[in-house]
Amino acid sequence: MPYRLGPAGQGNYIQAYKLVEYMGLLMSFLYYPVIVLVAGTDIKKMQQTILLLVRLSNTVILLFSIGVLAIGWWIFPLLFGPSFGNVYRIFTGFIPGLFAVCSSGFFTAWYFGSGHIKFNGVSAGIQLVAMLAGFFIFPAPMGTALAFSLASLLSLGYDLWVFRKFYQWSLRDILFIRTSDWGTIRSVLQRLPGASLFQR
Repeated sequence: MPYRLGPAGQGNYIQAYKLVEYMGLLMSFLYYPVIVLVAGTDIKKMQQTILLLVRLSNTVILLFSIGVLAIGWWIFPLLFGPSFGNVYRIFTGFIPGLFAVCSSGFFTAWYFGSGHIKFNGVSAGIQLVAMLAGFFIFPAPMGTALAFSLASLLSLGYDLWVFRKFYQWSLRDILFIRTSDWGTIRSVLQRLPGASLFQR
């Protein structure tokens, strides 16, 4: 990036990517517990849970993205300064990849916990090759964000294709939270330590 952009362009790109990192970090709090659950319980029972987490992730990212698209054009310069007016445009290029990279984490955890690490290696290889190709094909900084999205979507596509060998999911299973999911989420939240304090 330093050879393709000046300091202002790099700063805008970095700030936009930080938002992606923050959302990825938020979803990663569930990553290691999922590995433990998959390794310690019936793998078949965890497959539906993985899809529920993907729907939950997609719903959170959708709401976050809508919020950014609605107010990001003026909130980013307000928060970061007037020289960061390009953060909004760059972040829009990250949005498709943000959905993909957060969802892929749950499949990565499932493959790792169930002993299918080779699929994670292939998925990471696809993402690396696509990202490197996109980096040199598309102009920075917006093109680099689009390259990230393309690489993440291809990696997720592979994850979904492999997962179909273990569980016959439908498109509805991987989109957004369904009405029937709320009961499951509520039940899980009620079992969390300290949840009883909020019920009194």
